[in-house]
Amino acid sequence: MDFNSIPISAIKRIEVLRDGAGAQYGSDAIAGVINIILDDAPQGGEVSSTYGAYHTRQKAIGKTTTDGQNSLTTAKIGTRLGEEGGFILGGTEYKDRNPTNRAGFDGFADTPGQRNYVMGDGVARDVNLWFNGEVPLGNGKAYSFDTYNQRHTTGTEFYRYPTDQPQF
Repeated sequence: MDFNSIPISAIKRIEVLRDGAGAQYGSDAIAGVINIILDDAPQGGEVSSTYGAYHTRQKAIGKTTTDGQNSLTTAKIGTRLGEEGGFILGGTEYKDRNPTNRAGFDGFADTPGQRNYVMGDGVARDVNLWFNGEVPLGNGKAYSFDTYNQRHTTGTEFYRYPTDQPQF
């Protein structure tokens, strides 16, 4: 399960049931269950935006850097359906994370002060659309939830030079 595919704006609360969650979840829940309770506010809307970054003193290069800038923007709106307590909610979410780099300078004498690799988080861009709805039906109810998530990421790998490998 990729928890990034569940938009934060769609969550009302999270319940963590530990140590055998009970018979209703079956034998798969012997170690516990995480219940994600979705927002069921019958009407209204919300827009939210957050921003952050890493401001890090890197001793290896003797500088303070700011990188890893990230933002999250969400919007949602809901309305009642009928007089019996039904509702539909929908929203969108956009996440943007810039890369981090914690690599120091190359220690080889012929390339002083030069970085030869990148070590850190990659770039991530996510777009998420979602809806949650419920309609009462007699003594029960019909409900539906769906998400569409598109993610573009770019990352780096740590590599080894041939001279770093022991010979067989």
